[in-house]
Amino acid sequence: MGFNPRLAPFTITKQIQVRETSNDASVSQHFPIFVFPFAGQLVGARANIRKVQAAGTAVDAGQAATTNTGVDEISIWKHATDDTTATYATGLRAAARTGAQDTSTGGGLHWKIAGTSSAPGLYALTNKSAARRKFSAGDTAMMHISPYAATNSHRVHVVDIQMDYIIGHEAS
Repeated sequence: MGFNPRLAPFTITKQIQVRETSNDASVSQHFPIFVFPFAGQLVGARANIRKVQAAGTAVDAGQAATTNTGVDEISIWKHATDDTTATYATGLRAAARTGAQDTSTGGGLHWKIAGTSSAPGLYALTNKSAARRKFSAGDTAMMHISPYAATNSHRVHVVDIQMDYIIGHEAS
């Protein structure tokens, strides 16, 4: 019986602090997660966000989707070694959780803190096609966060992200 890497994938977990100031309250940000040492493939990913409150106010909270503030995307995308611009495009997403910039009834995303009612802790990101989840040696898995808010909104988010991957490519 041969070894099946999908039964024992490698896992990367990170906690990333994201700061949005009044000048960039609705500007996407990108963070490196992992550089593939060999050709590999993302097999699954999960994430959650909590909004960090200022000292002296209420405890940290989940980020609710409203019409004027929220996070409408967390994704993992591929920055290829031969791409000198490192430009994000939706066609590069390997896995994502996306929604509308609106309330949950309008398709917006709620990010609830683990331990609260109906909160799983980490939300599954939707895998994209096998071709989009394949990485070559030296390619970087990048995290993309898309917050939105009024320009006078200063916020801090903490993103917990998990990426499961295998070394080698499965058939398309």
